[in-house]
Amino acid sequence: MRVTDLRVVGFKSFVDPVHLKIEPGLTGIVGPNGCGKSNILESLRWVMGATSARALRGGEMDDVIFAGTDKRPARDIAEVVISLDNREGRAPAPFDQDPVLEVSRKIRRAAGSNFKINGKEVRARDVQLLFADASTGANSPALVRQNQVSELINAKPENRRRILEEAAGISGLYTRRHEAELKLRGAQTNLERLDDVIQAMQDQLNGLRRQARQATKYRAVAEEIRTLETFLFAQRFNEAQSALSQAQENQRKAEQELADATLAANKAAAAAENSDESLGSLREEQAVAEAVLRRLEGQRIACERDLQSARDALQAAEADLVRIRNDKAREQTLFEDATQNLQQVAEALEKLPDRGDLDSEIDQAKAVTAQANELREAAEAALTAAISQRAAAVAERNAQTRAFEDAKAQLRRRQEALVRIEAEVARLRQALPNDDVLAIARKEAEAITDAASTAAERADHSEKEAEDAAGQETEAREAARQAQNQLDRLMSELKALEAMTKKPVAGSWAKVLDTIRPQAGYERAVAAAFGDELQAALDAKAPAAWTGQDVRSFDWPEGVTALTAFITQIPAQLEARLAGIGLVDSALFDRLTDLPTGGRLVTLEGDMRRWDGFVRRKDAVSSAAVELEQRTRLETLQAQVPAAQEAAQGHAKAAAEARAKADQKRAQARHARAEAPRAFAAVAGARDRIARLEADFARARASFEQAEVSAAAAAEEQNQASLLVDVAAELLAALPPEEDMSQLNDVQGQAQAARTGANQAQANLNQILSRAQARDSQEANLKRDVTSWQTRLKAAEARLSELDQESGKAMIRKQAATDAPVEIEKRQRELLSHVPAAQARKAKADDALSQTEATIRSLREQDRLASQALSTAREARAAATIRTEAATERLQELSDEIKRALQLDPADCERRARSAMGEAFDHNTIQATEQRLAKLLYDREAIGGVNLRADEEVAEQEARLTALIADKDDLTSAIAKLRGGVDQINAEGKERLVAAFDTVHGHFRVLFEALFDGGTAELRLTESDDPLGGGLEVYACPPGKKLQSLTLMSGGEQALTASALIFAVFLSNPSPICVLDEVDAPLDDSNVDRYCRLLNEMRQRTETRFIVITHHPITMARMDRLFGVTMAERGVSQLVSVDLSRAEALISAE
Repeated sequence: MRVTDLRVVGFKSFVDPVHLKIEPGLTGIVGPNGCGKSNILESLRWVMGATSARALRGGEMDDVIFAGTDKRPARDIAEVVISLDNREGRAPAPFDQDPVLEVSRKIRRAAGSNFKINGKEVRARDVQLLFADASTGANSPALVRQNQVSELINAKPENRRRILEEAAGISGLYTRRHEAELKLRGAQTNLERLDDVIQAMQDQLNGLRRQARQATKYRAVAEEIRTLETFLFAQRFNEAQSALSQAQENQRKAEQELADATLAANKAAAAAENSDESLGSLREEQAVAEAVLRRLEGQRIACERDLQSARDALQAAEADLVRIRNDKAREQTLFEDATQNLQQVAEALEKLPDRGDLDSEIDQAKAVTAQANELREAAEAALTAAISQRAAAVAERNAQTRAFEDAKAQLRRRQEALVRIEAEVARLRQALPNDDVLAIARKEAEAITDAASTAAERADHSEKEAEDAAGQETEAREAARQAQNQLDRLMSELKALEAMTKKPVAGSWAKVLDTIRPQAGYERAVAAAFGDELQAALDAKAPAAWTGQDVRSFDWPEGVTALTAFITQIPAQLEARLAGIGLVDSALFDRLTDLPTGGRLVTLEGDMRRWDGFVRRKDAVSSAAVELEQRTRLETLQAQVPAAQEAAQGHAKAAAEARAKADQKRAQARHARAEAPRAFAAVAGARDRIARLEADFARARASFEQAEVSAAAAAEEQNQASLLVDVAAELLAALPPEEDMSQLNDVQGQAQAARTGANQAQANLNQILSRAQARDSQEANLKRDVTSWQTRLKAAEARLSELDQESGKAMIRKQAATDAPVEIEKRQRELLSHVPAAQARKAKADDALSQTEATIRSLREQDRLASQALSTAREARAAATIRTEAATERLQELSDEIKRALQLDPADCERRARSAMGEAFDHNTIQATEQRLAKLLYDREAIGGVNLRADEEVAEQEARLTALIADKDDLTSAIAKLRGGVDQINAEGKERLVAAFDTVHGHFRVLFEALFDGGTAELRLTESDDPLGGGLEVYACPPGKKLQSLTLMSGGEQALTASALIFAVFLSNPSPICVLDEVDAPLDDSNVDRYCRLLNEMRQRTETRFIVITHHPITMARMDRLFGVTMAERGVSQLVSVDLSRAEALISAE
């Protein structure tokens, strides 16, 4: 057999149908990593019967079904079909006569897979045996997956023996031996069980014989018991008949008494009913009087309730007036206070000093202070120079001089501290938060709040858009599903019609049915006109054929149309026949009976009338009409399917776009939903920022004020230090001068005067600045007070206006509440005047009703006594009836019991007993009979359980035992045959394996020497006594090296040696197909060239068809044709082909 085609759909990444023609020679499959090349090899192994999902790179078998991508949904079905050329008839029965075999395997998700051969469902084992007999299969060494060469290299010798079994073609033999051994073990087990069954049956047979003897005794006792029971039943039946007669007589008496009691009860009931009629009018009068009284009472209560409500409303109105007066007084006070305070604040603002005068004073004071500081610095510099001059000359001044220096050092430290503190004050003044910053932050918070609201609205809008997109997606998916369902229905009908429509067999005669084409709806008319003649051929050489004649014209009457007008394709041979066929409606068909010679009339329904009077009605539907309708429908479907496919693809694309749009909208909605909380979190953050700014503002103000206090303290400390310097200078000056002290004293006086002037100028400047700052602060406070009091004044005015309006409304409510009680009290007095008359009417009605009820109670007592007597009579009648029914039931039960126990009619019971007992029947008593029956029953119980069918079962058991003994002999013979078959299979397997070893060994040595241009190699069996249980060792010696095991060779040498071994197997028993998945991956360029030369030689020497999956350019160049596996769409593999030999022929032709 030869593999010719491979069709794959829905298998792993091949979601779309893929057709791979496997032609002779080398077929290459190329493509980038991960594009699905190896899935082709796995599809071959899967269709050949692979049972391990893990061997197919999956967790479970459903993993071979396309799992879907982000653009394509998952599939529920995967199918692989492989076509085999079986013209040599090597397939096993019953497929050995089929020239072409199509082996298919289809799997449904969560439903398992099934195998078919030429459309007939078969077992997985049948498929595995089919390929095993052809030296291939799911686990064949000819299907070399990635890294399998290295596995062959590293395999144990016992596992490596499998390639010899493939070469010997005994893989199927192993399977059959395994099946035979299983059958042998099953037969031996059955034989052991059969021995146990035969022994058990013999024991059962002995027991049945004992039971048969016991059953005979049991029957004799049972017969006497039956006779006595018949006697007792007859006596009891007679007694039951007597009891029934007595009960019927008692029942007649009870019925007479019941009739008398019924008459008396009816009279009493009529008197009671007459009195009830007068009672009705009295009760109605009482109800009316009581209703009037209740209505008056209800109106009185309503008046009291209204009166109380009016009083409550008056109190509420008065309370509201008091509250309004109090609120107006309070609001008037607030209004006057606001007016007075506003006037006072305005006056205070007018009294504030002019800011321009203060600025002029500040400028003047600053100028004076600067001038005083310059004079102070000059004087202090002169004093320092004078003191320095005197210090070097006067030794006794050292102590005072040191004190003076310390004072100056302390002064310098104080000055530096003051400079630092003033710098800190300046920094804090600069760092004081601006009110504008807080205002900006508040504006930003408002903007963020607006943005959060916008984000919430955007989220709601996105949610709505997502819902609309989801609805559109649902509609598009439903439209796609309906379009796909329509396409599936059309395809199913198309396939069914294609299967049912008979196609012309090649070389057979062309029939009229295959060529004539009527319009849709006219098939039955054409079939009625021709009948079985549609099956005739158009070739004159055929046994039954249309040869054609000259066409003559027919003059059809009105209402008849030539049938040729409704046929689109007419063979020339039928023109003469069709010219004489007319088409009419059903009504005209029955009226037109006179037809021209050779003429026929037909209807759309299939009626046919011939010129010679022959008529065939539409009920006689012919197979030709059905086939014509099928062919017309088939052509219609073939025209509709492309449009349906296009529509399904369009709807699927629209559904995919709708799904993408819905996903996008859902993502936008999720993003919007995520943005809204972040926006509101930003609002909270902005509010927190405002709070922090306000807190920072307060802290900065406090720090600034504290720094100003520290600056004042530092200035005071500086003044003290300066005073200490002055004191030290004075003490130093008080010492006797070494030379002329008058000059030093003058300098000191000038310095002191300069310092005093500078301090006074600075103090004056500070005082003016303080007054200016206080004036600004007071002005700001007064302005805020003006705004506050103006707001309060407006609020008081508005509140006073509201209170005036409320006061007017309260006065209106008070007036209404004052008038209401007078009206209500008047209505109450009027109601009370009607109450006495209503009460008197009620009392009169009650008295009349009481008298009438007393009379009625007396009549009802009489009625009760009559009813009681009637009830007693009824009970007596019921008791008599029950006794009669009980007697009847007892008689019937006894009759049924007799029929059930004795299968006798009760009337025949006494006769049967007399016949069995004779004269003893008249002398026997019931008591004596019951005593005898009890004894017999005891004897029967003492016998115990009895098998009454023991005699029959003994015969049946003996027959079964005889049959089992015969089955045992047959099973023993079958076991002997199975053992002989297993031994024969083992002998044949050993013989073929040894022969295959010699053949493979020879081919392996030749191929190895050809690959390596020399060297030697050999194969060795590890167990020479039992080749079927031994292993295969490979030894090789490349040129220039010593003989060594395969596992000790280099990587490239191992790969080439293993390839030589695989191809040696091909030469000994060629497999119909060989798949090599990236075998050349570990080889360098020189070894790849050798590998390709070996492939070319195998192609020439065998009929094996090679599929080579490769990445190597050298290997690609040696292929006869190339198939490329691409993955343009992620997760979906596609197959494209290039025939290199044809491409070369085209190039050479050009």
